[in-house]
Amino acid sequence: MAAPLARVRWFAKLQARELRVPARLIGQYLRTSAGISKGSLLASVEDNLRFVLPEAWAKFPGRALILVGQRERRLMRESASGIHRALPGSELITVGGCGHGIPLERAAWFNALVGDWLRQTS
Repeated sequence: MAAPLARVRWFAKLQARELRVPARLIGQYLRTSAGISKGSLLASVEDNLRFVLPEAWAKFPGRALILVGQRERRLMRESASGIHRALPGSELITVGGCGHGIPLERAAWFNALVGDWLRQTS
């Protein structure tokens, strides 16, 4: 029932704020949000709700960095913990003061963290 709200400006602005979309990108976000069809939005939400970790995840031989915001919804924090538990050796970081938009909320910190992590992997 709420799918059409993605095209309503005031609702899209609330979503943008929740996702920490920077002010300079709000116009682009609103245009993109207005262009998403109800079918595409519903398919995306349904896919997210049905997602389960593949069995092969536990056998992944590489390193994995899992980030979750401290202010994220409990479901997302529990999901991140489950992903971490399912892969021995993965690294879980809970980012204080952040919600769902870590790369936008803490762009410089995020970029430095991922850059350092990637250099350690090489």
